[in-house]
Amino acid sequence: MTESTAMSQDALVQSQEPEVDESHPEVQAAAQQAELDADKMTYTLAPEQYVDCLEEAINEVHKEIRKRDPTGPIAGGWIVDNFPLTREHWTVLIDRGLAPDEVVFMKDSSEGMTFLLKRWYHLNKEEVDMKVQLRKEEEDREKARILEEARLQELREKKEEEERLKALKEAEDDGEEDVGGEGKVEEAEVKDQEEGEQEDEKDPEEGQTADETPRTEPEEEQTEPAVAAPPVEEKAEVKPEKSEVPVENVLPPDGPETQQYKDQRMDFEREWPSVQALLTGTVNLEPLTVEIEDLSIDDVLKIAHNKVEQPYTYRAADYTSMDLDEEDEDAEADEDDEMEEEEDEEVAKNKKKQLGDTKHFCPVAFKENFVLWPGNPEIGSKYRERVYYFSNQDNKDKFLANPNVYVAKGKPFKPPPVRLLMLGPRGAGKSLHGRHLAEELGIFHIDFRERLQELIIGKTKKKIGPEFEEEEEEPDSDTEEENAEVKDGEKVEETSPEESKPEESGEQEAEEEEEPEAELTEEEENIKGNLMGEEALSLETVEKIASDWWNKEPFKTTGFVLEGFPRTVEEAQFMADKGLFPDAAIVLAVDDSEITNRLLPPKMEKWKQKRDKKLAKREKKKEKKRKERDAAMNKRRLELQQEMAEKKAEKMAQKAAERDSDESDASDNEEDEEEEEDDVEALLAEEFEEEEEEEEDDDEMEEDAEDRLRNEIGEMYDDDTNRLASVQETLEEILIPRMELDGGRKPHIVRYTLKQTLQPVVEWCPVKLLAKDCIQPMQGVGFPSFPVQYRQNVFFLSTQEDRDSFVLNPLKYLRQPSPKPVVPTKMAIIGPPKCGKTTLANRFVAEYGMMRLSIGEAVRFVLNQQSQTELANQINSHLQKGAVIPDELAVRALEVTMLDSKANTRGYILDGYPVTKTQVDLLTEYNIIPVVILELQVDSRELMVRGMKDRHSPLRTLPLHDSAQILAIRIAAWQKMTAVREWYKENIVTG
Repeated sequence: MTESTAMSQDALVQSQEPEVDESHPEVQAAAQQAELDADKMTYTLAPEQYVDCLEEAINEVHKEIRKRDPTGPIAGGWIVDNFPLTREHWTVLIDRGLAPDEVVFMKDSSEGMTFLLKRWYHLNKEEVDMKVQLRKEEEDREKARILEEARLQELREKKEEEERLKALKEAEDDGEEDVGGEGKVEEAEVKDQEEGEQEDEKDPEEGQTADETPRTEPEEEQTEPAVAAPPVEEKAEVKPEKSEVPVENVLPPDGPETQQYKDQRMDFEREWPSVQALLTGTVNLEPLTVEIEDLSIDDVLKIAHNKVEQPYTYRAADYTSMDLDEEDEDAEADEDDEMEEEEDEEVAKNKKKQLGDTKHFCPVAFKENFVLWPGNPEIGSKYRERVYYFSNQDNKDKFLANPNVYVAKGKPFKPPPVRLLMLGPRGAGKSLHGRHLAEELGIFHIDFRERLQELIIGKTKKKIGPEFEEEEEEPDSDTEEENAEVKDGEKVEETSPEESKPEESGEQEAEEEEEPEAELTEEEENIKGNLMGEEALSLETVEKIASDWWNKEPFKTTGFVLEGFPRTVEEAQFMADKGLFPDAAIVLAVDDSEITNRLLPPKMEKWKQKRDKKLAKREKKKEKKRKERDAAMNKRRLELQQEMAEKKAEKMAQKAAERDSDESDASDNEEDEEEEEDDVEALLAEEFEEEEEEEEDDDEMEEDAEDRLRNEIGEMYDDDTNRLASVQETLEEILIPRMELDGGRKPHIVRYTLKQTLQPVVEWCPVKLLAKDCIQPMQGVGFPSFPVQYRQNVFFLSTQEDRDSFVLNPLKYLRQPSPKPVVPTKMAIIGPPKCGKTTLANRFVAEYGMMRLSIGEAVRFVLNQQSQTELANQINSHLQKGAVIPDELAVRALEVTMLDSKANTRGYILDGYPVTKTQVDLLTEYNIIPVVILELQVDSRELMVRGMKDRHSPLRTLPLHDSAQILAIRIAAWQKMTAVREWYKENIVTG
């Protein structure tokens, strides 16, 4: 009974206990706590485990590579990011044979290693800021909780003290009555309990407000900027994207959120020296260091890629004295093979060197400034077995750092535009030839002195210079006379209406306002002084003017001919210092006699014009004085006559009283009147004596003026030549090529010489020359050419295949003898009519540029182009009679036609001539002897078929005498003409 009852009670207890499984709350809570604990725990894997995972991944990569390309490499093609980090990892990796080919170490060299810290904060900004905010909120809540607990503790202590004091007082008052006292005690307990419950109800509210206080304060602080929104400009300044400081430049706040990254960084910095020593000592692998401070991701990638590729690419090396010694030894070994031509030693060495794409010019200056700056042979470098010269050490350092930027890739460099200097004394023809050359080359022509005038003429309103000041001396005196006349006119017009005075004064004020005195800047004053010949042009002014022609459009890509610059040694040296190098300097050398002959006539013409103006002015002045004298004499004569008339009236009055006058007195009166008139003229002659013409001392005779101008031109020539000589020496020192030409010859000869000097071109195709092709290929407009630049020459190849052959081995074609002078080709084609002579002759014309000649065309040329000659008259006399032109006149017409330049350079081909032995003899007499004779032989039946087809050709516009009967007669006549064939077979090679 007892046992069964116990068992039933145990079963009842078990049935009342809940079942515990994975969904039980306590089980879930325990699992979550275990996960949190596991997250906080750190587990350290063995280095072998890391390497096992890496090896498995690398094997998968190798399988994929072999699957993608079975014939390709079986290993490689992988990059491991941020592993291994410790010396133990590297040791296991090396033991497994998985050491990489290169190790890239990205180094932060910023002060305090803040660059990566800023970047890490930028990438994790939201997470870090959220953690910081949560941490601050937790700290604020904990602080509020502590303050609240302290306040509650203080309240409880205060309450207990009050209760204790109250209990003591009640005990003293009710100590005698037990029952009553017990009831009061019970009532006090009940009352205290009710008050405690009320306080408990208030406490949660107070706690809630206390808890909320730290939460609301930061919210209010955060919401204040949103409520009191600043103006738009201030808000724009606060935005990070518009701030001057980028977001990556902000350091993270200090705290435990960033301490983990700092610890990892310090661990890496502490471990890296030992890892680097292990790599250097074990596998002889030097890590590639990449400075990443202030670099973007793309820049870092580019630098790392260049460092990895650098061992497998060509590197530039210094061109040292050892290289020079080796070249000298090679030169001594090749002395026997040298040509017997005297050349400059430096030029000969440069020809043997394999210079770079820019030859002896600096490749860095060419790439950066598009200027051919001659390099210094002492500052050289070798790259891909080619020698490069540099203008200075800085450019050399740039080339050594990254040579691929400054060498040609795939195709040659595009040459810069033509930049030429035109120098010479005044009167040498610089402007004439410079303008023509610029027009021919399609570039700008710049006159340096005229450019100086243009810069200041806007303020000076006139050209500045001694030559212009002399021209302005003459108008000065004229203006003085005009001003005097104007003043006289103003005195006469003083009685004009007052209404015109305001208008005149207003016009004068307007004129004064329109022509204020222009204030020149310091630079303009310097230019004005230079034009007047009083001071040299400052280098600052020269830089502002000349640099634009090399560095700014449209001059930079078009080119120019610069006339009259440099003028001094300082200006030439300035060009070298600033890298303003032209392609060449053309110096026109002219004798002083030629300069005098050129400049003296226009100067004498100006002197004569000046003299004529002076004489005309003098005559005008004399005429004016003569008129003034006559006017004064007339005025004085009237005064004297009036005085004499008054005196005469007085005498007549006296004599009127005398009644006894007689005829003799009347005659005396007439004689007195004549004497009075003579006295007036005598008085006028004495009073107004004629001024003797005084010869001015400053009058210059024409012979004296010519001698003076000759001396001035001679002095100017000497000054120009001396200054030009010093400039040429400086140009030679700074390695600017100079081309000195005789400018005293005729203009067309100077231009031809200039063109030939500026074009170092080989016109004969070297490939065709080696193949013994004796006919020069066609060149010029309408004919394709394939140019190739090799060293200082340009070779024009006739076909694309020839150019490819030349590029593969240029020395093969250049080590052959120079081509002989061009010999014009002389040919003749004979044969029966309709055999194709004209068609074949036109083919020769198209292929080789020869001149096709026939008797009919030669006669028409003489009649049309030389109709006034005796030969044309003789031909016309036969044609007008309806007779056939004699063979002698026809051959003479052919001789005249052969004077064409094409026939004398490219050659000619005679179409259907000669056909008789007489014509052959005449051609031989006039030295018209074809070198090659082609005779076309065609069957007679084929000739008749061709003739009939030709009659119906749509190209024929006029009827001709070529019927079947006439054609048959001509064919038969040709078959009988065997003398021509026999003579050429005996004397000339025929085909």
